[in-house]
Amino acid sequence: MDFLEASLRHKSEMVVYEAARAIVGLSHLTAKELAPAVSVLQLFCSSHKSSLRYAAARTLNKIATRHPTAVAFCNHDLETLISDPNRSVATLAITTLLKTGSENNVDRLLKHICSFMADITDEFKVVVLESIRMLAAKYPRKYSVLLNFLSGLLRDSAGYEFKKAVVIAMESIIKENSQAKNLGLLQLCEFIEDCEHEKLTQRILYLLGREGPFLSRPRQFIRFIYNRIILESAAVKCTAIVALARFGANCDDLLPSVLVLLERVMLDDDDEVRDRAAFYHHVLSSSDRTLAKEYVLNDENRLNIQALERALLAYTQASRADLAKPFDLSSVPVEEPPAAGISEVTAMAESSTVGFFEAPSTAAHGAGKGDEKGGAAKDSTAAGAPQRRQSRYMEELEAIPELRALGPLFKSSMEVELTDPGTEYTVSCVIHTFRHHIVLQYEVTNTMEDQLLEDVYVEVEVADEDFEVLKSLPIRSLGFNTPASTYIILRLPESVSLLTTSLSNTLKFIVKDVEAGPNDPGLTDEYALEELSVPVAVHFQRVLKSNFAAAWEECGDEGEAEETYFLTKFSTIEEMVTELVAHLGMQPCERSDQLPTEEKTSHTLLLAGVFRGGITVLARCKLAKSLPGSQPGINFQITVRSPVAEVNQAVADSLS
Repeated sequence: MDFLEASLRHKSEMVVYEAARAIVGLSHLTAKELAPAVSVLQLFCSSHKSSLRYAAARTLNKIATRHPTAVAFCNHDLETLISDPNRSVATLAITTLLKTGSENNVDRLLKHICSFMADITDEFKVVVLESIRMLAAKYPRKYSVLLNFLSGLLRDSAGYEFKKAVVIAMESIIKENSQAKNLGLLQLCEFIEDCEHEKLTQRILYLLGREGPFLSRPRQFIRFIYNRIILESAAVKCTAIVALARFGANCDDLLPSVLVLLERVMLDDDDEVRDRAAFYHHVLSSSDRTLAKEYVLNDENRLNIQALERALLAYTQASRADLAKPFDLSSVPVEEPPAAGISEVTAMAESSTVGFFEAPSTAAHGAGKGDEKGGAAKDSTAAGAPQRRQSRYMEELEAIPELRALGPLFKSSMEVELTDPGTEYTVSCVIHTFRHHIVLQYEVTNTMEDQLLEDVYVEVEVADEDFEVLKSLPIRSLGFNTPASTYIILRLPESVSLLTTSLSNTLKFIVKDVEAGPNDPGLTDEYALEELSVPVAVHFQRVLKSNFAAAWEECGDEGEAEETYFLTKFSTIEEMVTELVAHLGMQPCERSDQLPTEEKTSHTLLLAGVFRGGITVLARCKLAKSLPGSQPGINFQITVRSPVAEVNQAVADSLS
């Protein structure tokens, strides 16, 4: 950090900018630590070189996404860039001001954007949309102005990707601002009346079914949904039928009308449309309300499609004795929602600028790993990247008979480096969780050009003997700079109260000279690796509960676990919220992980997840700062509910 700050005073503008960009790229920096880099970029905003103005505006825009207060004192310089002859510079200046400016400036800035929106590329249009989304969260009372601006963009003759980004931005505002729901949904309804993109129509119909029934006048949306059943393709009709069924299930006064409409749809030419209409008509006309709850309203735990396909295929190929048992749906992992705080618009905006902000070494690494140039770099920021990574691991593990026998993969952790960069051998580890086992995948790279490694494996010593090492799958031969994986299979303890442990790792192998003959026995060697922890998070998948209070009451307090702690390692509630989400690996609900800019003295964090084996777990965390004059720290109470009391207590105790 000292070197980078010293480089900010270099005589070369290129070196100064690269130093500023490097500082901006560091994680976990405060606004104060970013200040030197921001000051340099502020000076570049008034440069006579358009390339420097562009670089400064773009980098400030990136900073403003996560640290708007750090960029706020540059607003005067950014205001002057609004009239810059370069449209890209002007666009970046305006979108940065949207993130950092005051509520009174919103209308004026939107007028500026409208004046040249048609002249900028789709890449910058997506950056504008991300600024609009952030602005809506910052100033919720401005929802009507922002929604009108976005709906106007839908009327432009733009392509699918841009219109998808607009719809996602409107969807974000609708979900996060209850006052915006009615206006936003009506504007989207008008859009699908003349929408040429089936996928967007289906997305909007799904949103209508989720949000529309709970508004003051749900009847007004029925016409738009039924129009799609009459006029659209079979795929859109099926989506519209589901949306219609949700109105019937949630609105008793609309149920008779919905049943009549479903009867009409049962005469459709397409057999899938008829079948779907008949199914929902039967469910809604039944007096058993649990049917509607199970088959119409319950769509929060979405199964991973690839995992479901593999599990069904394995079931059909099983022995006759296994086929006599019912298929266990709880063994199939759920599809995790995007990471907290990362919206689809944010992902699109970041992926559109990733080539500019990535360091050369990172970009090169991404290009080497991906199938297409820059593909991995973009995948890393895309909203669906975790699902693609999980699917890739599923395919890799199923190709190994010993691992395929463990059953469906529940979850894979992020990669953990166990060696320092630039060492003779680099090793990283991914923890794969199954229902009753954990698999440690150690990826090993030999950086010694003159060495050939054979029989490469990692010897593991487990701190807790209840975690039993069953088998090691070594690498038979490892050449220079060719990564390969060795695996360790651990059996999890029978008691779910034991969730975490630590592992001591030693890389062992036989080393040979690459020019040695085939009869060379080689030398046995070993290499010490960093210790690895098995965290609580590997046992949970994140799942979103749109109505946490209803889910909490439905779960009931039987077997509920509650513990209270006083933690001195945290000075702010925001720090502890971030740590809790990472530690438990559960999904924050109802934006409870988003704290206002002003310092709070108390907060409630709501978390939902699925424990391995398909057990839904809910946690309510109450946090309060210690009183002035007392020992600094956070008072913390966690309450956990699930159908299994032992799981509840294990989660509550995991924070001790």
